[in-house]
Amino acid sequence: MSRTNTLARALLVATALLCAACPSRARAPESAAEETPTMTQQQDKDFVPGLALEPADRLLDWLEDTIEPARATIRLPIVVRFEDEHRLGWGAVTVGTAGDALHVQLDDGALGEPLLDRLAADCPREAESCSLWMEGYWGALVEMPELDLPGHEPEGPKRHPFAVLKVLGPVSEGDPAAALVADPAP
Repeated sequence: MSRTNTLARALLVATALLCAACPSRARAPESAAEETPTMTQQQDKDFVPGLALEPADRLLDWLEDTIEPARATIRLPIVVRFEDEHRLGWGAVTVGTAGDALHVQLDDGALGEPLLDRLAADCPREAESCSLWMEGYWGALVEMPELDLPGHEPEGPKRHPFAVLKVLGPVSEGDPAAALVADPAP
């Protein structure tokens, strides 16, 4: 037997012994209830009512002056209007349904899956729009400088970035018409 084969066998045996002796070795979960929760699931917090969704200019001031600098986790009722019947993209996205509702640009970088896939799964098939509670940060996940392109002005109302961490589910009739803020108390 060559020296290389002997060394390879010794390494294989040593690795097998180490793996067998390790008390925290991984095993497949026996049920969905046993699956390891994600970091955001492990850090589920109590949320308290924040500011009402209307008037939108007051809500925007509060979000920009209080919530964004603190990088507080918030939950917002987000209304997504699909841009076409095939639902290959979203058009207008607002916080709530009021006529002067804040328009947002959804940042799905922290979700781990495309937000459009989640919307396709969570929204009724025939619906042109969908209202879902989303949890995240007011502002972009990673701040990027704005590009100043000559002759290119964005169409429509200003869209404010919202970094989505979780899609929680549909907005129900009795839900509060307010932003919810993570309770900072331990």
